[in-house]
Amino acid sequence: MREIKSIIHKQNLVTGHRDTVYCLAYSRDGKKFASGSADKTVIIWTSKLEGVLKYSHNDGIQCLAFNPVSHQLASCAVSDFAFWASEQKNVQKYKSAARINCCSWTTDG
Repeated sequence: MREIKSIIHKQNLVTGHRDTVYCLAYSRDGKKFASGSADKTVIIWTSKLEGVLKYSHNDGIQCLAFNPVSHQLASCAVSDFAFWASEQKNVQKYKSAARINCCSWTTDG
């Protein structure tokens, strides 16, 4: 994870987004991370800054969190959220009646 943080710092900003990056989440194994942006997209990256997946929400991404057990990612926008993994091709999104500002997993997933 320290290596990923160093790469991001040197790059100054994760490329691939068209607007401000609001959040980052690191996988427990440190081999990948995700970024969420005001451009309504989530990108999963390798430690070499290669974007492996990109998904869109209906609003800007507010928070991201990797499940420490299953490596599934929770991505939350202003009005919807989704659970997905880098192996998935489709993501089911769920509407939220209230604004989502933060998310997290328990240590046992």
